[in-house]
Amino acid sequence: MARQARSDRSASAHKDDVIQIRAVAEFKAILDQHTFILDAEKHEQFLAALDAQPVPSAQLEKLMKREPLWNR
Repeated sequence: MARQARSDRSASAHKDDVIQIRAVAEFKAILDQHTFILDAEKHEQFLAALDAQPVPSAQLEKLMKREPLWNR
């Protein structure tokens, strides 16, 4: 019985640790966000830049041909 109670406390403590670690990670992600204000024209330019195809380069070709880590 004492062993089961100790195991339950250990599992509970582990769960609390995981919750705390996730909370800290989420808090850091919130702090890492940036807000910037654009007028309508700049906003359209920004969206166009995001949607544009990447400019071909030797580095991009090498990256796209590389075998993914999960296949290694």
